[in-house]
Amino acid sequence: MHRIMLRDYPLSPSSPHNSSGESPPGSLAQQKPSSALSIFHETEEQILEVDKKRIYKHPLFPLLVLLFEKCELSTRSMDSPSIDSFNSDVRLFIHQHNQDKTSFLTENEETNELMIKAIQVLRIHLLELEKVQELCKDFCNRYITCLKGKMQSENLLRSDYNGYESDDSNPSSYPSRVQANNNNNNPLIHKFQF
Repeated sequence: MHRIMLRDYPLSPSSPHNSSGESPPGSLAQQKPSSALSIFHETEEQILEVDKKRIYKHPLFPLLVLLFEKCELSTRSMDSPSIDSFNSDVRLFIHQHNQDKTSFLTENEETNELMIKAIQVLRIHLLELEKVQELCKDFCNRYITCLKGKMQSENLLRSDYNGYESDDSNPSSYPSRVQANNNNNNPLIHKFQF
C-alpha cells in the first residue's frame, strides 16, 4: 500500500501549488513569469526599434535635428542664432523638398503627428530662449548703467567730503574741534571756567 501525500500533488487541477503553497520544481508556474517577461521585454525592444527607425527615416527628421541644434546653441551662449535664422532654414528646407518633389509626411499618421508636434514644441522653446536672452541683456545693461551712476555719485561725494577735510588733514582732531566749538557756544562752561 502506498500512502498518497497531498503535498506531492496539486490541490486542484487549476492550482499549480502544492499544500505548502509553493510551486513544484520545474512546473509551468515557475517558468511562465520569467519567459513571459523576457518575451514582453523582447517585444517591447522590437517595437522601440521600429519606432526609432520610423522617426530617423521621417522626412521631417533633419528639420527636427536642426531645431535641436539651435536650442542647444541658444542655451550655450548669448550670441545664439535667432528665430529668424531658423525661419530662413525652414524656408530652405521646404524649397529643397519642393525641388526634390518629396513629401513631408509618411503613411504612418502617428509618426507624422509626433514629428509635427515635436517641431512645434521645440520652436516654442527656441522663442522662449530668445526672450530669456533679451531679458538677460536688458538686465545686464540696466545693472551696468546703475553701477556707473553709483560710481559717479560716490566720486562726487568723495570729492565733496575730501574738500571738507582739506581744512584739517588730521581726522583725529575732528572730535576735539567739535568739542571746542561746543564749549564756546555753551554759556555754562563760560561761567565755570577758571
